[in-house]
Amino acid sequence: MEIEPIKLTPEQEQLRGTAKSALYVECYKQVISQMQEKGIRFPRDERGTNELGINASKLARWCAFKDRATLYKNSVIRNALPRDVKNIGIEDSQPRSITEKKRDDLVASQQCDINEQGQLIVTLNAQIQTLEQKLKIEVDERNARIHELELKLAASKQSVDDHIRCHAEQVRNSILSGGRTFDRT
Repeated sequence: MEIEPIKLTPEQEQLRGTAKSALYVECYKQVISQMQEKGIRFPRDERGTNELGINASKLARWCAFKDRATLYKNSVIRNALPRDVKNIGIEDSQPRSITEKKRDDLVASQQCDINEQGQLIVTLNAQIQTLEQKLKIEVDERNARIHELELKLAASKQSVDDHIRCHAEQVRNSILSGGRTFDRT
């Protein structure tokens, strides 16, 4: 996409003074709006002589100015130009080489891979935390069950010990009473 240069009518070219100044401001605004709509950046100053880094002559031609001095003589344009350069930007000076394009593509694809891996890591971390919580709950439940069974085993041992002690006492009493374990009436 290219900028369509502004063309002045013969009547507009005959204007002088503040009317011509207002016309130049309007032409400048039209070119800036075209640049924003079409995504075109300011042309780069290849020689590095312009303080803003733009090709002022090319911009002046787009705006239908007689020369680039109008960009700096008109106070409205002079004040708006640095802000517009900052907002719109300056085009790349040279077309990118194949290796630069491949490098940029590789960086972009690696960035996508890194983002996907980051999301995968977050997902895996969430799954690990969920499994750790489940495992902790299962371990706690298992430990509680083991404790419960140990208590039952201890109670059972106590019951068996009580029965054995009772039986041993009965046997001892039987032996002491001559083999009888109950009274006859």
